[in-house]
Amino acid sequence: MSRAALDILYVGTLPPHQGGSAISAAQLLGAFSERGHRLRALAPATAAEIASGDPFAARHPQIAVRRFPVPAPYTTAYRPADAGYQRAESDGICRLLPAMLKERRPDVLLIGRESFTRHVPSIAAAHSLPCVLRAAGATTVGIVEGTYPLASAQPLIEQWRRTDLVITPSEYLARELRRLGVDRVEAILNAIDLDVFRPAVKDDRLLAELEIAAGATVIAYVGNLNERKRPLDLVRSAARVLARCPDAVYLIVGEGCLRGEVERAARALGVERSFRGVGWQSYEQVPRYINLADVVVMPSFGEGLARVYLETQACGRVLIASDTAPAREVVDHGTTGLLFPVGAVDALAEHSIRAVQDAGLRARIGAAARARVKRHDIGAAVTRYVDALETIVRAY
Repeated sequence: MSRAALDILYVGTLPPHQGGSAISAAQLLGAFSERGHRLRALAPATAAEIASGDPFAARHPQIAVRRFPVPAPYTTAYRPADAGYQRAESDGICRLLPAMLKERRPDVLLIGRESFTRHVPSIAAAHSLPCVLRAAGATTVGIVEGTYPLASAQPLIEQWRRTDLVITPSEYLARELRRLGVDRVEAILNAIDLDVFRPAVKDDRLLAELEIAAGATVIAYVGNLNERKRPLDLVRSAARVLARCPDAVYLIVGEGCLRGEVERAARALGVERSFRGVGWQSYEQVPRYINLADVVVMPSFGEGLARVYLETQACGRVLIASDTAPAREVVDHGTTGLLFPVGAVDALAEHSIRAVQDAGLRARIGAAARARVKRHDIGAAVTRYVDALETIVRAY
């Protein structure tokens, strides 16, 4: 427990925003509140989301949440948002954040989306407040990997240097940000609730709803359907996998700009009958779907440290991930998961076939993965966050 309660004002994404940054922030804020800290939040939402109610506020009534409208969800943050979204984001922050600071002065501002640093550090400085950035989203990965244009990235990096601390979800991103000249960086690895994500038998009712035979081996994809995640690699590998393992079924849990392309590719390859798509699901439902799977594939070319890595391992399922630096932080190839070169569809197919055909391998990897992931328990991560915020507040 901390020595004194902190008053934290969070500015970033929250559910129903579709993405790991919102889910991670929701978990952290809920845990901070449970430990006695005072929380408020400023977060974007579309008009439809605002009209349909606030699921985060309903779940956490003790946290005052203020929303500002944006034209559409911004889930491709590995590249800059369009001009309309940027205007809405700027207007919401610059109009509402100073008003919230006037209503009650917090001890610290916690920024949960990298693009918000265009304005929040300056507002914090004007009010003599410390601010901390949680650089956990696709923008940081896009800048590090080069998909976020340098002309747009450089002003953001300058703002990150103005924050009192940048927290990353992986050691890899911390190293890369230091290389970019962001000196005040601390890695607090992504974490999950191991009581929520734990091994469970497949849900017979869900299998029936999805028309999946009880004995079928299920290969799942859980995440946004965008270019960075490379979901088309999964579809392309499926033709080869299904030729050898015709009873396998592919389950897609997610939405995104490539959904249409994924569906068209499945039809073109003649594998659409082996695919099931359930769209975006509330986070509370995700353990059901991961435990429905035998194998979970994450073929992305870049991640901070994907939550689905940890969620899959916590459920004792086999993770097959592209061989990136963050993946190597949690996957020991052949022991706690399987890795393949980014974009190597043939290698992805071979790993998938191996996992589908070898139940013993699935059991061994699942057990080892569950044991390893215990170091990512949410409680330990929250303690480190609180310690970091307290240190910043005391030093300011």
